[in-house]
Amino acid sequence: MQKEEVQTKISRLRDQLRKLEEKKRKLLLSSEEHYREGGDGWHDNASWDALMNQVKIVDAQMRGIKEEILEEARNSK
Repeated sequence: MQKEEVQTKISRLRDQLRKLEEKKRKLLLSSEEHYREGGDGWHDNASWDALMNQVKIVDAQMRGIKEEILEEARNSK
């Protein structure tokens, strides 16, 4: 892959990473609502559990993108 193509790919990956960071931020902002409305804080709270699972999925996606960015940067040298 040419250096310009690599930079374009890295730029696209960084954009995806920013979108995921924003998604995670919004999910975490809603966590207080899920915590309160679930009735029992974090214990036996299906809404809270579902939200935390979504956060974990976004974290995993972000890790994958970060790894891909590092790999692309290494391979472009």
